[in-house]
Amino acid sequence: MNLIKSIVVLKKYPNLKREVRIGLTNESYPETGELSDLDLDDIAEIISELDALVAKNDPESYLEWGVDLFSVCSYPDISKCSDVIHDLDYPDCNTAHLLAFMRQLLAFKEQYTQPDTLKNILKPAFQQIKKDPSGFKKWEIGTYYETIVDTIRINLNLSEDDFQLTADEYIDQL
Repeated sequence: MNLIKSIVVLKKYPNLKREVRIGLTNESYPETGELSDLDLDDIAEIISELDALVAKNDPESYLEWGVDLFSVCSYPDISKCSDVIHDLDYPDCNTAHLLAFMRQLLAFKEQYTQPDTLKNILKPAFQQIKKDPSGFKKWEIGTYYETIVDTIRINLNLSEDDFQLTADEYIDQL
């Protein structure tokens, strides 16, 4: 399973901390990235329920779960995936593979929701981008900058004012 790890830091709004999104996407099944919107408790509960479903191995048993744009109906062997909002069906996937993905998503999110771990990866990302913003600009138009630190894709939404901050000042806004 080729996984893309990502951390996205959104724009700063007055009197608020910056929002940080931590995600994982299976490169050969990009729709799985939508599952990163689940919080840690939901992910842990889904893993527990999928474990029980697979262990029971009853073809009549199933579990319905997911997020807005990625709904899943998991049976012991196969999971049927769709986007019910846009009425799209995605290719079915092996439930055991989806369970393994969810375990990796949980581990990744647990690791990077730790403030020190998050700050230790975002600080060098900000420093790299600040040195050469044009070299890291994600799109010609817009304020997203992208770099890779320790195999994790880091996207920072930065305003012109952000480039006046030191790395420590930027990190303090998280």
